[in-house]
Amino acid sequence: MAYLFLVRSGVKAVLRFLFPWRSLGRIDYTTRIFVCTSVVVLLYCWRGFDDPACDVAMLIMWHYIAFFAIWPRARQCGMPFSYAIIALVPLFYIFLSIALMFRPPKYHFGDASAQATAET
Repeated sequence: MAYLFLVRSGVKAVLRFLFPWRSLGRIDYTTRIFVCTSVVVLLYCWRGFDDPACDVAMLIMWHYIAFFAIWPRARQCGMPFSYAIIALVPLFYIFLSIALMFRPPKYHFGDASAQATAET
């Protein structure tokens, strides 16, 4: 029974690591962007631009970047879902990914005021 619990919690941790859905910090975001972009570049270097399997793998990787790297980070920064769709356009992806690397998380003024009144 304990082994089954450890296996389930391990699988859940791996799935949450691969597919974050709430938020993604700056370091995690930057690491995912660099790793995924490097994988795309290496695929093209090894397989070439003419390989259709490489094109399919590249499209899967770009969709992963848009929906599991950019969207959680944009949500944490208070940006709308449309930025994940815009990230699928290569020209906008470069500027959006760099902007999200340095943008601070959304500041919740209501949370800060509630904490201030609770302390006094």
